[in-house]
Amino acid sequence: MIGPTRSSKGGSNRLLVHFVLLSVAGAGMVISQPVEASPVEIRYRVTDLGALGGPLANAFAINNHGVIVGQAEIVIGEIQSTNAFVWQAGSMSDLGSLNTFGTGSVAVAINEFGEIVGAALAPDPDFENALSSRPFLWSASTGITQIRPLDDVDGLGMAMVINDLGEVAGFLGDTGFRWSVSAGGLELPSLPGAPFPIGEPHAINNPGEIVGRAMSESGFVVPALWTSENQVIVLPAVGPRGTGWARDINDRSQIVGEAEDEVGRTAPVLWQNDSIEIIPFLDEPGRDWGSAEDINNLGTIVGWDGSVSVNGVPAKGWVRYPDGRKIALNELIIDPEGEWDIQVPLGINDLGQIVGIAVRLDDAGVPIPGVAFLLDPVPAVECEFDLSNDGRVDGDDMFVLRRALGTTRENADLNGDGRVDHRDVRRFLIGRARSSCGAIDDLTVEGLKFSDRTGLSVAPTGEKRPLETFLR
Repeated sequence: MIGPTRSSKGGSNRLLVHFVLLSVAGAGMVISQPVEASPVEIRYRVTDLGALGGPLANAFAINNHGVIVGQAEIVIGEIQSTNAFVWQAGSMSDLGSLNTFGTGSVAVAINEFGEIVGAALAPDPDFENALSSRPFLWSASTGITQIRPLDDVDGLGMAMVINDLGEVAGFLGDTGFRWSVSAGGLELPSLPGAPFPIGEPHAINNPGEIVGRAMSESGFVVPALWTSENQVIVLPAVGPRGTGWARDINDRSQIVGEAEDEVGRTAPVLWQNDSIEIIPFLDEPGRDWGSAEDINNLGTIVGWDGSVSVNGVPAKGWVRYPDGRKIALNELIIDPEGEWDIQVPLGINDLGQIVGIAVRLDDAGVPIPGVAFLLDPVPAVECEFDLSNDGRVDGDDMFVLRRALGTTRENADLNGDGRVDHRDVRRFLIGRARSSCGAIDDLTVEGLKFSDRTGLSVAPTGEKRPLETFLR
């Protein structure tokens, strides 16, 4: 089983249609009492989740045990496709599919019990030898199984989200559904007077509230909420047409997504207390389109800002803390080699871990346009040797120090003589050997000998002496 049982929010994430892997390069697009630090006290360590055989992978959701689901490229013989994956403790596993080829699936949500939902290619009931997208539920005990939520409705479908009670929300064709193993399926009502009865759920919380989008009487796609009693409500609007899309809801009934603003742009928004708040774009040229993708139970939001007015402006991911501060994730990640561009964060759990899609440079410096990432928050530590600001003293700090040699970079000038040189390297190596973040003048080091050229070597005698006797 994936992770122990625990009650928290169910995830929700962006829909991938026809199993096309997202490429974001240049795109415009209960843990007990969890506590998140403010943005000035936190950084994020980046992990590449890997892949299943091809170079690309996308991460869509993470639960509070750090288990992640998504979709990755696979190659089976001459077949190249994409499959749903689950990632846990450094290992990515293929969930398979609903056809004899075992290919063509996407996992978009996971609950705290490790139950996963999404869509997979299965034999089409109406066309011989054809495959079509069908909702699935995966568990460690059953594997991947097809969901048949509504007896009188058919069509292409996907299970979009699952909460900790096992309630699943998704769609078949234009019809939304609510389904569970115990209660069966229930159709989500469309808005009265709509020219087409469209209802597409995108998220569900543990109280059973569902959010997504529906068609209004005027024929516009608007953000919608289906209550636990299965009543449909249009969420508040700002723009004249009321258009938008609700993408996630937490257990406090805070909702995030996107909506038309006063001047007609599609902007990230937060709905709470029967009102809507436009989340301002990042203060950068060309940022005029974006979405809030996920919100955890503490009220921290992740999303992205892109551009529709300027060609070639890539999406940029951000985090918005409960106090209202919104910061680009690229400013917060620990990336001493400058290889990551966090573009589309799609999920955040109550521990503040973030997953999504990034662009990363490979060993040759060539951008990989769709990489599944995990961001782990780490507290900032007041330590003169923590040059990469990741809360620990390690090789990343030595990398920063090497790049600073010959400069006057202030935080790398450890001895304060106005220039970064071999003396600062020596001071760093002493501090790292001691795993110390304090003053080093009065430390005692066992078995160390220092030279101006090599910095650190082991004394053959293994004697223990006051550190200052080594410093000449």
